[in-house]
Amino acid sequence: MKWMVGILICLGAALYAQDAKPEFVSKAQPGAVIEHFTLTGGRVYDGIWDATKSQIHIVVRTNHVGNLPLQPAELLTQKRIGDGSQVGLYSDLDMAEKVLLLNQQNCKAAQLRLATAQQRRDALHQTYGHKDLPRETYNAVMAQYKAADDEIANAEKAVENARAGFAKSQEAYVKVGGKKQYTLP
Repeated sequence: MKWMVGILICLGAALYAQDAKPEFVSKAQPGAVIEHFTLTGGRVYDGIWDATKSQIHIVVRTNHVGNLPLQPAELLTQKRIGDGSQVGLYSDLDMAEKVLLLNQQNCKAAQLRLATAQQRRDALHQTYGHKDLPRETYNAVMAQYKAADDEIANAEKAVENARAGFAKSQEAYVKVGGKKQYTLP
């Protein structure tokens, strides 16, 4: 399950990196072949095999979206499916930096969600606080308060999870040699 999350994060990072700064430099691989890999446990990937690093450069629609290190014994079958010479491959450092930037963006979005939820609750309080309301209106307002409080709780959890994801991706970035300092607002 963790590997699926990792792949999805890498895919999101690859899509985000098209608009992200700094520019990441991919290197085309003359003579590279895209293959369909079947691994133990029923996992399947399309990509380019890198024997020197014992990893698959995972490719989706001619875009390099991640690197999957594996032991050769995990590889059950390989089938050639196309030319990979025009696929630009990113280094592990570039991929880690993309994931880090994506997690930084996720943190900003989670913080914005929390701020919006708090503003909604505050607006309810300013509008209805300390007022005598008819029973039906009061019940409707209390339901809105509950929804606002629930959203704040969910947004706080999202901020916590986003910060944890950022910290984890920052560790991975440093582990592969990343030197730049990225922070959260």
